[in-house]
Amino acid sequence: MSMADPASPASPANPASPASPASPASPASPAQKLLEVRDLRKAFGGGDGATEALRGVSFDCYGGEFLGIMGASGSGKTTLLNCVATTLRPTSGTVLLQGTDISAFSNAQLSDYRGSRIGYLFQGYELLDSLTGSENIILPLAIHNEQATVISSRLSELAAFFEIEDVLEKFPAQMSGGQKQRVAAARALIGRPDIVLTDEPTGALDTRSARTLMEKLALLNEQERTTILLVTHDANAASFCSRILFIQDGVIFHELRRQAPGEERADYYQRILAVMTHLNGGSANVL
Repeated sequence: MSMADPASPASPANPASPASPASPASPASPAQKLLEVRDLRKAFGGGDGATEALRGVSFDCYGGEFLGIMGASGSGKTTLLNCVATTLRPTSGTVLLQGTDISAFSNAQLSDYRGSRIGYLFQGYELLDSLTGSENIILPLAIHNEQATVISSRLSELAAFFEIEDVLEKFPAQMSGGQKQRVAAARALIGRPDIVLTDEPTGALDTRSARTLMEKLALLNEQERTTILLVTHDANAASFCSRILFIQDGVIFHELRRQAPGEERADYYQRILAVMTHLNGGSANVL
């Protein structure tokens, strides 16, 4: 895989001061906006019983960025991710991908968007038990009738990168949790999507498997400029991100950036914990 220079993150904000959700700062590098979320709102139910999961969320995600979304259980982070993925329709607001409003897509356009323009990595793997590892990985390309030579080349590339050549002919029941999640990651990336959405990808993994997965995702982001949007409650996983948005009660509360040049991940991790403590009264309360 080719090497590219990662974007230089800006200095972090003061953890005691909430970030303005309406005008997030842009990265120091001249990267272009890939994803624009504007005044996104989502309510469940109606009338007096309505619950607002999102209450006017606005932010940008830049091409080649590794952006994290953190928050307590019920804060709205997964709802936000699902609105971006179009599996939930927002009550109001807009989501723009490369300047195009995806909420205005037809059913056919939505199918193409979900199948080729985004990759999705779930906490629970979501592999098909009746398919082998290789069959699970290539499924998105097979559905879209991609050429066999293209499928074979991309499969070999990703299998080598994620070190899963030995499980390609195995079924999910024959794989460890870490192997299944790396197979799922390869599937999310097989079509070279514009952005990869990851929902608690380390939640079902042991510490070693979680670290391996995050190191692989970080390397893809660094070398291939793969744009990743990560939703997590795990400060260790979040410490691989270049920027983190903290969401509370359906709004963006704070923004944290990895310091330039090359802040140690251990130091960044401690700053993440400090924000989590301020946000929730202790990191043990962040679920």
